[in-house]
Amino acid sequence: MFGKILAPVDGSEMALGAAKLALELARTHGSEVTFLYVVGVDILLTDQSTYGQFIDYVGLEKVLREGGEKILSETLALAQSMGIAARTVMLEGHVASEILRLAEEDKYDLIAMATHGRGGLKRLVLGSVAEAVTRQATCPVLLVRSPGDQ
Repeated sequence: MFGKILAPVDGSEMALGAAKLALELARTHGSEVTFLYVVGVDILLTDQSTYGQFIDYVGLEKVLREGGEKILSETLALAQSMGIAARTVMLEGHVASEILRLAEEDKYDLIAMATHGRGGLKRLVLGSVAEAVTRQATCPVLLVRSPGDQ
């Protein structure tokens, strides 16, 4: 049913929970999982305005890339420890757009991802990645959120 599962990760506990669920589905369906980390240009720009000061874009991008490599390495190790076929991909761009583009280009059967339940100004500025992906994806999207989100 789900031959290829895309699991975007960002280092949060909710994303790790979604990744673990994707791995359990993969075990059940004999699927391959791709863990995706997006160095988000939208996040880079928002971080600069949030702190009210100029932040070196190149330096911040490097930090995000290094963090992404660590996150991808950890999720890949988790998959390998479970005996599940997995690979990792790192992209740069707008997070939702890159998730959607990869899902479409590589013909994923399912996207399993976290929703962070942001509200207010952060949602207005950042938008909801999960909402954008859910509205525009051509495959099913499984959203995982923390128990406290309403």
